[in-house]
Amino acid sequence: MNELLNYKTFLKDRLNEKVQANPNYSLRAFARDLEVSPSVLSELLNGKHGLSEKVAKRIAQNLDLSTHEIQIFCDQVVALNSKSLHKKNQAKERIDALKEMHQKNSLQLDHFK
Repeated sequence: MNELLNYKTFLKDRLNEKVQANPNYSLRAFARDLEVSPSVLSELLNGKHGLSEKVAKRIAQNLDLSTHEIQIFCDQVVALNSKSLHKKNQAKERIDALKEMHQKNSLQLDHFK
């Protein structure tokens, strides 16, 4: 999982991958696989609905993400949707730290090449 993607973009991309692999796959099937209602998923993907941390964790687990990827996904959700400013700030700090680490790794890879 690309750590730096927005969680909504990630979900849209994952849905598109599944549709590419199987043209009969639908938003309704994706919602079933994620254990959310089709209307909630539709509103989420269209930016009209957010996720709770609890639902985000369930969705991430249903996507078969690694423990690290689940944490990133949940941090993205909390950073955007949490009502607690403290939780929001903590999640943003973890995301910023990951971005910094990702940039350092990219620079090292470029130097290696």
